[in-house]
Order: sequence, then structure tokens, then C-alpha cells
Amino acid sequence: MPIYEYVCKKCNHSFSVLQKAVSTEKDTMCPKCGSGDIKKNFSVFSCVSPGKSLSTSSSPSDFSGGG
Repeated sequence: MPIYEYVCKKCNHSFSVLQKAVSTEKDTMCPKCGSGDIKKNFSVFSCVSPGKSLSTSSSPSDFSGGG
């Protein structure tokens, strides 16, 4: 189940909810004030692949064969 980020339009409280992907904003209520007047925020995520270097300053010769 994904984590969704919301902001309450009534009290401006930001919160995250672990919920089913089929859930909508109308299925969620603000945990601070109980309002159903909320808006889903766009959030960013990061992903790192094993064995890949994120450094742009390294050359392939900087890495050993591993093991």
C-alpha cells in the first residue's frame, strides 16, 4: 500500500496516510480537526539501483571487480 500526503484545507495540517491505491480524498479525514476538506499533495521519491553509482566524478576504472 502506498503512502499518500495530504493537506487539510480547513486547518492547513499536513499529514501522511498509508492507504489502498483505490482510496480517494473523500475517503480520508484530517487527523487534527476531523475535516474531510483535504487535498492530496504531490510528493517526491527517490530510488537507488544496487550496483549503480550516483557519483558523476567517478570513472569506470575507479571500481574493482567486486567480490
